Amino acid sequence: MDTYGEDDGPELRIGEDDSDKHKLTLHERIDKLESRLEDLFDIHQQFTRQIDSQYDHLQTQVNQRMDSIVDT
Repeated sequence: MDTYGEDDGPELRIGEDDSDKHKLTLHERIDKLESRLEDLFDIHQQFTRQIDSQYDHLQTQVNQRMDSIVDT
């Protein structure tokens, strides 16, 4: 079967016209990528908040220990 293109999308036979299907597939791919990007951004924000919270907690502990050392 003769095919063309290196795209990872559906292969076409030479001369086959599926322009409507290809456009729909492209839009579906774009929607999926946008959804993934939004999910990754949400995960990034969650990790950033967790890291900030842990940093603040550790900084508080360090300050308390330093204060106790200075008081001694």
